[in-house]
Amino acid sequence: VKDKDWRTRASIAKNSSTPETIFEILAKDKEYSVREQVARNLGATAGALEILSADNKDNIKMYVARNPNSSAATLTRLAADPYYATRRDVATNIGTPNSVLQLLLNDSQQEVRNAAEKSLGLAKT
Repeated sequence: VKDKDWRTRASIAKNSSTPETIFEILAKDKEYSVREQVARNLGATAGALEILSADNKDNIKMYVARNPNSSAATLTRLAADPYYATRRDVATNIGTPNSVLQLLLNDSQQEVRNAAEKSLGLAKT
């Protein structure tokens, strides 16, 4: 993880067998592509995803919101994110608490409300 080449660090971040502590180090990497690979990795730890939930890049927060390893606390925080697509992705995550989905039913964006309805089984067919 000390490799100067960001592509090497991104490859490590992409590997689902990467140790937990390394995921958390890579979640703080200065290179966007490295952080993105951690957020997209289905083997990423809840701790690494928690770190990334505060990232300044919307796409990274969207990947965190989609990741099934994101904790309920992380998903709850991301449900209030200013970017609608992050909130929409929170609504589609199987780990999102029903209480958060209920709140998202009142979101200002229709796409978010629709995703929450579908996740709660309220969507009209």
